[in-house]
Amino acid sequence: MRYLDTSVVISAANDEDPNHERAIKLLSEDAVISELVRAELYSVVSKTVKVSGEELEALVEYMIDVSGAEIVEIKWEEAFRRSYALAGELRLKTLDLLHISAASLMGAGEFATLDREIVKRGDRMEELTGIVVIP
Repeated sequence: MRYLDTSVVISAANDEDPNHERAIKLLSEDAVISELVRAELYSVVSKTVKVSGEELEALVEYMIDVSGAEIVEIKWEEAFRRSYALAGELRLKTLDLLHISAASLMGAGEFATLDREIVKRGDRMEELTGIVVIP
């Protein structure tokens, strides 16, 4: 199972994104995302496209559809606890730690991302979680 970071979903859905082709290659038949990806999509799209309401919802759902990912429910209390344990080891932003924790709870074996900070810590992330970072 491959967890898609928000960066991959955004770039895959935007033909004009400089990372579009790379993001398309990161999509897979067993792709999954968490509700955190959906929340980030709402935030990013609302700030960059200046839409709201039904248009915003439609754009977010379109981006998720393009990714082909299934949204998997997790226990967020556990995700937060895991992120606390990973924080001192990975030294990443809060949302990145929560994405990694979500992927771990889902049992994902891969984490697809365009985020350079996560990629730089890929080896350590694999040691700690068993999840391979796919840049």
